[in-house]
Amino acid sequence: MLRPTLVATALLALLTPSHCWWRNGHLITARIAYDHLLTTNPSIIAKAEHMLAGLSVFTTFEGDYPFVECATFADEIKDEGFEDQSHWHYVDTPLFAEGYSAQVYPEIYNVTWSISEMVTYLSKAQSPQNDPSVSRKLGEGFNLRLLIHYVGDVHQPLHTVSRYSKEHPQNDQGGNLFELQEMEEQIDELHALWDSVVTTFSHDIIPPFSPQDWLYIGQASANITSLYPLTSFPDIDAPHTEWAKEGYELARDYVYAGIVEGGMPSEEYLEQGKRVAWRQLAKGGYRLASLLEKMWTHKQQETVFLN
Repeated sequence: MLRPTLVATALLALLTPSHCWWRNGHLITARIAYDHLLTTNPSIIAKAEHMLAGLSVFTTFEGDYPFVECATFADEIKDEGFEDQSHWHYVDTPLFAEGYSAQVYPEIYNVTWSISEMVTYLSKAQSPQNDPSVSRKLGEGFNLRLLIHYVGDVHQPLHTVSRYSKEHPQNDQGGNLFELQEMEEQIDELHALWDSVVTTFSHDIIPPFSPQDWLYIGQASANITSLYPLTSFPDIDAPHTEWAKEGYELARDYVYAGIVEGGMPSEEYLEQGKRVAWRQLAKGGYRLASLLEKMWTHKQQETVFLN
């Protein structure tokens, strides 16, 4: 087995240069879940793809690999009449700069709430349909696409906090207002830096995948899981209601530490940030796989899916 330092070197060679998390972060999270389930419990992939099929005709972003390609759906639809679910992608837990305080009222509808809602809907027993002509897969496919995306979002640390300071008394919108010297295309603020997986990706792969795209995402995912196998995460089964707290701690200890607004991140910051971000992609993928298994593995698992 490759030593972690060698795997990290191989990962950097593969990914730099390349074509939020932006699309690639979400696609890798979903690919890690897909590969894990394909090995350990392929019936979960079969059930998921059956559900997803109900909406496939309405999107041009999905082809031969819908479980992974659909991971960007919740972002793609924001400009297509579904911007009202934008605040379901994050939770603005207040993080106060040293010496600064403010009164902040908690949000109700956020990424933790939205994951709970999707899990509840997708776990419940099927009830009689009011209109049998409307496929149940429409609702299932919509909510599953959102769930896959939101699990990725909650593992991006800047989707779990907003920082309050003298410069940003109304908060920095999860780092979106924390400006940096422009490093690469579109990376000129802190949130974009972390959406790019800390410069691992400066450009997105846009689904549906070509055979080369599928290979690329698969190799990137395999390299990340070589660095961070499932055994690296003793807390993998922590309830999803605790995941945002982990992101808050990462934001406090790493994302906002050692970086100056308006400046250029140091090489040390970028290298440490990459490893934090890669670890979060792996954890998000394993947790997505585990969540789906918990939702759908019953004593009498369905093997034939109807409607």
